[in-house]
Amino acid sequence: FGSQLKIINEDKISATEKLNRVIEGYATRILANPSFHKMMHRELSLTQRPEMYNKIKDAMGQNMNLLEKILTDGQEDGSFKEADNRMVIATIMGTLTNIIISPHKVMPDYDLDLNNPKDKKLIKDRAVAHLQDLITVYLTTKK
Repeated sequence: FGSQLKIINEDKISATEKLNRVIEGYATRILANPSFHKMMHRELSLTQRPEMYNKIKDAMGQNMNLLEKILTDGQEDGSFKEADNRMVIATIMGTLTNIIISPHKVMPDYDLDLNNPKDKKLIKDRAVAHLQDLITVYLTTKK
């Protein structure tokens, strides 16, 4: 995913479009293999294997740095207001992780199966639209 982030960051598009592409790409990446994402977060929460923990943490850290650069560049060019960028990143990543771990929180009356392509598309489209709206409104609304 880091290589995708680098490409998005270097594209000559607006900061908002970059952020929207990041959200879409991150959701696509996570939903492509929900079991792997769950396992990765299990490793991060247990810290029983320090070498695995450090590899995952380092990879995520590099991705977070690239995303933070997109946010900072958008703030510097006036596209986004000043914000706690790490909390914005945590909102994006945390929302998608929570949906993967507990999809019933989003759709309590529907037996969602993340291995079913139709269900996966339904939840991805809904999550991406929500996060893009949420983050765009948050970063562009002036006090």
